[in-house]
Amino acid sequence: MKSNSESSGELDLSFSLSDNEGNDDDEVFIDEDGQTLNSSGYFDSSAITEQRPYTILTLDEFIRYVLDQVTSTFEPYIFADDKNSGEYKWKCLALLYALDWNFSGAESIFNDQEKIFAKAGILIEPKPPKEPKRGKVSCSVCADKVKEKDSSYLECGHRFCNDCWAGSINTSLTSFSFETLLSHLHCMHKDCKVSINGSLIQKLVTEKEWVHFQKMVARAFISGNRASYSFCPRDGCGKYACANSSKNASTCVGCSCGTQYCFKCTMAPHVPCSCQELEEWKAKDSNEEASLNYIKATTTLCPSCEVALDRTTACNHISCKCGHDFCFICRQKWGTCSYYSCANFKTKEESVQADGEFAPGFATPSEWLISHERYVAFSSKYLSHKIKADNAEENMKELEAKSLAYREIKIGGNPAFITAAGTVLIKAHRILQHTFVWGYNNIPAKVCAQKQIFEMQIKNYEKMCDDLASTINEPAETIDHLDTKRKYTALEKNLILPVEDSDQLLSLFSVDQIGDGKLESTLGRWTCPDEGCNYSNHPETQADSCGHCGKPRPEIKLVWFA
Repeated sequence: MKSNSESSGELDLSFSLSDNEGNDDDEVFIDEDGQTLNSSGYFDSSAITEQRPYTILTLDEFIRYVLDQVTSTFEPYIFADDKNSGEYKWKCLALLYALDWNFSGAESIFNDQEKIFAKAGILIEPKPPKEPKRGKVSCSVCADKVKEKDSSYLECGHRFCNDCWAGSINTSLTSFSFETLLSHLHCMHKDCKVSINGSLIQKLVTEKEWVHFQKMVARAFISGNRASYSFCPRDGCGKYACANSSKNASTCVGCSCGTQYCFKCTMAPHVPCSCQELEEWKAKDSNEEASLNYIKATTTLCPSCEVALDRTTACNHISCKCGHDFCFICRQKWGTCSYYSCANFKTKEESVQADGEFAPGFATPSEWLISHERYVAFSSKYLSHKIKADNAEENMKELEAKSLAYREIKIGGNPAFITAAGTVLIKAHRILQHTFVWGYNNIPAKVCAQKQIFEMQIKNYEKMCDDLASTINEPAETIDHLDTKRKYTALEKNLILPVEDSDQLLSLFSVDQIGDGKLESTLGRWTCPDEGCNYSNHPETQADSCGHCGKPRPEIKLVWFA
């Protein structure tokens, strides 16, 4: 445990944006992560410029940077003798927490200072502690008498022994989440809500507990400022990303530990789909209700034995193993209804009026099945490219070995193109993987030119990926440098860069993008399955039932990625 007198291990809060600005005499250094350091060896906060979309910071650097930001924001509203002290900076952070991490709310302190200070646990006029008798302090928590140097007090004047302070702080650290931690770190005296200053916490707790406290503060701060800050999701990394203050950071962050992640949600990069689209996709993928709806839409119960039966043909005549024959649609005994069109068949309007929706947003089982088949088609392609991307990542070690072999075979040849091609292939498959999530939400779920162009473009991209994969899988002695580079450059130019840079992704799947590609009609007439009819029906005017015999169409499928 650290004592109050130990200052060498304190978090150095000496730097600030204002201190570094305009100081041309400071010598500049670059650390191993490519970050700019000042002459003292600390991260130079003035290095966050428009030249980089984001800056990677360690935990200590990020906390110093945050405290520096809140101090410059709240400096006009708090008067103190030493505004460079750690206690003052932590008070500013407490004020920001009281304002729900909203920097723009600082001006409200002018109008409601007393209320905001009380919520932050700060006294407008601090109170002095009672003078100890004979250098001894009686702790009202544990009833022990300790030396004055082994006790600490807050600005409310309440003094307790350091062991009790440390125990109270540790209990809060282990009991509360990062969202509410700061509101529970307050004085131990009954009904006193003065907050425990971060400087005091650092002096009293162990190094492990101090790091945990910093992480909790960092997570709480980021949760209220997601547009400007993020953190690396890799276990054990502990790095933070700060966006440039004048523009949004790049969606994809490359941490110094080598991890690639989305700046907004910290999941793996998922361009071109949004974070919300990916969350909804994952929720849909794990939805058990879909399985129940599928059973309901494709099966019926035998009226005699209540066994669920599936119709494997278009015919409504169902023969159960129990010997009962009945109509699939109206479930009456076979032969008692008009079994070609079924007199009891309900139109869409009648079905909704009689039974309500089949499922939320879907009036009939057929409507739900059409939507479900579309999701299955997109999901299959999503998984296909995920598997290919995973396999390509596993294959990178083989490509590195092939690069070494290529260097020995081709004297003077540069083998970097081999691993570069593998990296591009991985990125292309990841983009295609998430393009299907985006397409599921943005490509019309109907027969239209947009659907045809999307499928045609996807087919082109998939062929480019397959061609590149075939090329880099060749032996080192036969792999062609120029051909490989041409193929992965084409993938970058035609897929990766346009998807990453475009704000209007639908424009990538337009007539202008397909060149001389021929659009093949996906509209097709459907034939009545009844052997006595076989009428050829128009896909739009006779989409639901046969125009000759009136028999309902057994299945309506919109084929995706045929």
